[in-house]
Amino acid sequence: IFFARRANASFLAQSGRLEGLHDLKSGITTEVQPYLSGIVEGERNEAGELQHGTFDPDAGVNVRLSRTNLALDATLNPDFSQVLPDFGLVTVNERFALFFPERREFFLEGIDLFNTPNQLIYTRQVVDPVAGAKFTGKFGRFGAAYLGALDQAGDEDALFNIGRFRYDLARNSLAGITVTDRQSGDAFNRVVAADTRVVFGRIYFAQAQLGHSWSNDKDGPIWQAELDRTGRKWGFNAQVTGIAPGFETDAGFVNRTDFVTARFFNRFSWYGARGRLV
Repeated sequence: IFFARRANASFLAQSGRLEGLHDLKSGITTEVQPYLSGIVEGERNEAGELQHGTFDPDAGVNVRLSRTNLALDATLNPDFSQVLPDFGLVTVNERFALFFPERREFFLEGIDLFNTPNQLIYTRQVVDPVAGAKFTGKFGRFGAAYLGALDQAGDEDALFNIGRFRYDLARNSLAGITVTDRQSGDAFNRVVAADTRVVFGRIYFAQAQLGHSWSNDKDGPIWQAELDRTGRKWGFNAQVTGIAPGFETDAGFVNRTDFVTARFFNRFSWYGARGRLV
């Protein structure tokens, strides 16, 4: 169900009714998507007669309010039955968890505002939500994203609170703060991290991240520094990442800890003159 107010300036211009056009304001677009489904299970008895069980209904609703660069999404008992399946991955002697991209529509809306280095936000950690709410918005250079969900997967329900705040420093440059919290009974996991990405000289960028996690019985830092040059003839990428053995994120995807790794890539390209064979 869609409710929206729209103004057709071209129609008003042709009809000569432009007076007061500057007073028109954009409205709030509201989407309400309820669903109802049910299942009846049955089996045949010894005589071959089909015996039906009771009807088991299931209902839920998704609501979205949006205006310009702001959006508020809420869901109650969401239905993910129409989500496309994941592509199969072939692994050989794989010792770490595999990454699968998010495909559920509720979590995909505004997901770019949740992007963070080292995948500290991974919405698929919310496996079977009972209810959830999400806010994404841009206020000039400032961007904010929040996700709260009650997940009923596991022995005890888990409450997720995930926030990502960023500020656009200049063109393609930004600074951000990530805060995640997962509480399930007496068990908890919290992560706080800051990151920045600065583009300079048109073909260079520097990126850094520093964070820390706290859980019931352990804690530890995560850090990263990266420098990149994307030139036509000469390019390189240098990166160093460290994750302490006590670092843990229950709202992100960090499949390996207790390491420090560094890598350097260098590229030189030579281009022949136009019209040459090479």
